[in-house]
Amino acid sequence: MDQFYGIGLLVAWVLLQAWILPKLGIPTCMSGACAVPRNRALPKKTTEEPGAEA
Repeated sequence: MDQFYGIGLLVAWVLLQAWILPKLGIPTCMSGACAVPRNRALPKKTTEEPGAEA
């Protein structure tokens, strides 16, 4: 019986990583996201100090 729990956990993990999380927009290595570099825009740096009134 314990073997079925282990196999079920493994199957659930693969389903979660390969199909469910990518459908929700969460990249995983099993969905091929590890080989793709992130194209996220970095926040712009400002030269003003916080709290300075212009």
